[in-house]
Amino acid sequence: MDPQRCGTAVPLRIARELHDIVAHYLALISVQTEVAVHALREQPDQAEEGLAHVRQAARTGIEELSTVLHHADDPESSTEPTPGLTRLGDLLDSVAAAGLRVAHHQDGEARPLPTAVDSPHTGSSMNP
Repeated sequence: MDPQRCGTAVPLRIARELHDIVAHYLALISVQTEVAVHALREQPDQAEEGLAHVRQAARTGIEELSTVLHHADDPESSTEPTPGLTRLGDLLDSVAAAGLRVAHHQDGEARPLPTAVDSPHTGSSMNP
């Protein structure tokens, strides 16, 4: 790999990972907060549970940010892009843990996708 590309690959990977973490947890916190606000008057126990999920999502997001930043100067740290659909199960679990109904159906066996399709940084209006 050419030295100039090596010099930009790690910072770019770190920036993408930070973006993914912040975007994921802010979206999750937003949804959980909306659920809590909706339930506040008529279902205070559900609202309290939703806010507990907000707190947990914030803590987890902060931990993930700390981990990425802690390893930012590690020359042995991977320069591979953040996985795309391989993390779908984790995302669905975190949404379900927030008390939302989640349905997922998969036809056939999972298989690797081309990076241009699977990358969280391409093909989505949410990730310009």
